[in-house]
Amino acid sequence: MAISYDNTGRGIKVLVNGVHMKTIPVLLLEAFKNHHGKIAFDKKRRITPEERKLLHSYLVYLKWIRKLRKTEKHLYQLIKDTYPVATRKVITLDSERFELVLDNNLKIKCPEKIYLLFTEKPVIIHSNY
Repeated sequence: MAISYDNTGRGIKVLVNGVHMKTIPVLLLEAFKNHHGKIAFDKKRRITPEERKLLHSYLVYLKWIRKLRKTEKHLYQLIKDTYPVATRKVITLDSERFELVLDNNLKIKCPEKIYLLFTEKPVIIHSNY
């Protein structure tokens, strides 16, 4: 399956084996290149709202990772090549925090904005401390 891209000005045509399969916005090209395995190449030429949400959440995650590169260098080195697979909401006695579970089973604290993008089925954990 050879994937190529054709820039038409308004959008980018995704060609699979020379046949036009999808049209995506220019801003989502980088996310599409990394996650095209999660996109269904059916008869619909436009990306569906679910596919658009997936690509948009990846873009927001990338921006957050780039920000971590400048502010939290050690955390960035731990998570630079990983992707979130689940989310958790941890409720303690006096506060709550949001966590991402990455594909290497590492759990990191994240902002609420990132948590809401990747939440499919909320997992709530209660902590005693």
